[in-house]
Amino acid sequence: MKAFLNICLLLSLGVMVSSCNENEVEHKSDGVNDLKEIAFESLSKDVMGNPIMITQKTLLVVQNQEDLDKLWENPSSMMEKPSTPEVDFEHYVLVVAASGERPSSGYTTEIERIEELEDEILVFVTHTEPGEGCMNLTVMTTPHHIVKIQRPSKNIVFSESIRTNPCI
Repeated sequence: MKAFLNICLLLSLGVMVSSCNENEVEHKSDGVNDLKEIAFESLSKDVMGNPIMITQKTLLVVQNQEDLDKLWENPSSMMEKPSTPEVDFEHYVLVVAASGERPSSGYTTEIERIEELEDEILVFVTHTEPGEGCMNLTVMTTPHHIVKIQRPSKNIVFSESIRTNPCI
């Protein structure tokens, strides 16, 4: 009987852990077979100590040098300002996703994939946050991801999801 109760307990814990793994909101498309993945190049991604600070939640397409210069003028005052990347805006645009200022480490923002639909470009962004019991540094962070893609002829839209990292 004790072995049976241990097995039941382990199965119950497994179900609880797997159900707490993520909290995602998915974008469903009727044209799933029409999806074409678009390649991208990461230009800046949040890591501890990254000098680019985007302090407000942002989902943005940068289409010209002037807007890129404004975005790049947000470095941390404690770090040397990085040089602005060179982008041929005639052929490329930048896609920016940022979750704004966060109170600790353990937060990330990632552009997971970009897909071309029949009438638009869909950017999938995942924001990850620390779960209960996570040990994080108490330091302000600004999670973001900036990627370069070929200039599309279609409108760009964003689909965001939130994941919670389990730590206990």
